[in-house]
Amino acid sequence: MIQRIQTLWLALAVLLSIAAFFFPVAIFEFTYKDGPIPITYKLIPSQSDPIPSQPAWSLLVGNVLVGVICLITIFLYKNRTLQRKILAIAFLLTAIEILLVYFYQLDSGLKQVITYLCQGTPEIIPSTIAGAKITYGFASFFPIVQILCFVFALKGIRKDEALVRSADRIR
Repeated sequence: MIQRIQTLWLALAVLLSIAAFFFPVAIFEFTYKDGPIPITYKLIPSQSDPIPSQPAWSLLVGNVLVGVICLITIFLYKNRTLQRKILAIAFLLTAIEILLVYFYQLDSGLKQVITYLCQGTPEIIPSTIAGAKITYGFASFFPIVQILCFVFALKGIRKDEALVRSADRIR
């Protein structure tokens, strides 16, 4: 029963959770002293970054939770009602993750980077933040694709339930 279509959709959601660690969430571009500075913002910043930054903890925890929940859901193919309930939890967590990405975390990360960079001259922080440009990276779109995977997995689960019900009626 593990070869069902919902397993493929859930496996894709797990792979997207893993891939989010390797792609940038956003690229911040702002002008400071010498000229334009591009900074990549990732779930876990690399040691080679010129400006040290904190990991995006809320996105990191949400991404790991969604990946683990999807992985667990794959192996609950015998209990489709529980599989649907757990999929609803993953859907909710992913929706919260999307809200965090687009409405909070990127602005917070930008302020953190600019504040670190402008430590000697705090008076230019507001103008630098106002002139900054945020370009969304691949990892910022992964939660949206995960939501689509959840919808398709849910359709597969419902088809399985209908198939089982029709087989029970025949007996």
